[in-house]
Amino acid sequence: MPTLIIERPSHWMTREKAYRLFINGQQLGSIKNGETIQYSIEPGNHILKTDIDWFRSHTMVFEIQPDEKKVLKVDGAKYGALLLPFYLICLLAWYILQNFIAIDYFVLWGAHLLLYILIMFSILFRKGRYVKEVKMG
Repeated sequence: MPTLIIERPSHWMTREKAYRLFINGQQLGSIKNGETIQYSIEPGNHILKTDIDWFRSHTMVFEIQPDEKKVLKVDGAKYGALLLPFYLICLLAWYILQNFIAIDYFVLWGAHLLLYILIMFSILFRKGRYVKEVKMG
């Protein structure tokens, strides 16, 4: 019987949450931070979807042959782990520029708005791209 192996690397941003896994519309289970799980599934074509809170992945269609091991990776946004530290550094820079260097207040608001737009773009438009096949060999 084929084996589906699902890996989830460890990320600090979503460490407390588990991704729910759906195969062909039925909930298969969930995967926690840093976990690797295995499921025996029927050979053939399958549809995998995942979700965590209100984020849902794209639909991944895959085929698995009898006695095949297929490895899929469930991962967050590509640079998601960098967003919060980057944002905090920018807030610190904002504080320093505003209080010690006296940069124009509207310039700082413009930079802050641009940073906010970049973060929202990463969260909203890249959110579905966190299931991918791992090439074996």
